[in-house]
Amino acid sequence: MKTILHYPFYTLLICLMLSACLSPKSKKEEALQKESLEKEQSLVLFDEADYKKDEIVFFNLFSPVDFTYLVTENNAYYNSLLINPIDNITKYNQSTKIALNLGVYGADISYLWMFNQSQQALSYRTAIQRLTDQLEIPVEFVDFTFETAETHSNKFDTLVILARKTYQSADTFLKESGREHSAGLILLGGWLETMFIATNMYEKPDALLMGRIAIQKFSINSLYQILQKHQENIEISEYLVLLRKLKKVYDENTVLFPAECMMIDTVAKQIRLINPPPQSLTHDQYKEIQRITAQIRNHIIN
Repeated sequence: MKTILHYPFYTLLICLMLSACLSPKSKKEEALQKESLEKEQSLVLFDEADYKKDEIVFFNLFSPVDFTYLVTENNAYYNSLLINPIDNITKYNQSTKIALNLGVYGADISYLWMFNQSQQALSYRTAIQRLTDQLEIPVEFVDFTFETAETHSNKFDTLVILARKTYQSADTFLKESGREHSAGLILLGGWLETMFIATNMYEKPDALLMGRIAIQKFSINSLYQILQKHQENIEISEYLVLLRKLKKVYDENTVLFPAECMMIDTVAKQIRLINPPPQSLTHDQYKEIQRITAQIRNHIIN
């Protein structure tokens, strides 16, 4: 059972009782109170038993639009060497590579937006459109136009929402058209690229980031299960072999995440590691995850 931190009925009842005793609030105060209440009601303690494997991916995956979650230090800076060069797009003519790198470029464009690299981000947006065209995803499912991107080029939060909707639409279309394996590959590409950037952003990651890398143990298990449904596909079977190497490192990691360390935001659809776990990855485990992630990523983009 999920443990609700704030019980909606009783909270509402108390608020109504207090409002009868206190002086009237301004509309602004009431709006802020309502927003705060809704946010509180969306927070629940994490209990893995409450979630199916695909839901763990949905909540916990390093998606291509969640880079702000990875910036745990004030000294983060943009590094152009961490993203997949735009010129590589000419290499992607086979459907597996197209789907994988659609996810990769989705992660890259979010990284660019986060560091206000808006002009370069437009080039990556064009690359994303090109790859969605190659996958024959109709334009109405990917409403990602030049005009929209240019209008909101300086609004990171708006661009994140736009990107998230784009990927959700593409994912829905592929699944409904019987190409669930392509949707899984997009997910894998985005996750791997985000993991690659996350493990290379800092020379010495802090305890919180190491915990956030460790918690991806849930996601790699889920991704593996999703792709395993299509293991008869030769290309997918190759990536399953590569993922097993990374999965092995995580399987050897016996770090437990106490419920008080994690919170699920049901509105933002995220599992948040709010405190570092008492024991996280060892330095050697972290470096091995970093190495294998780079190895798989290199296989994807080249």
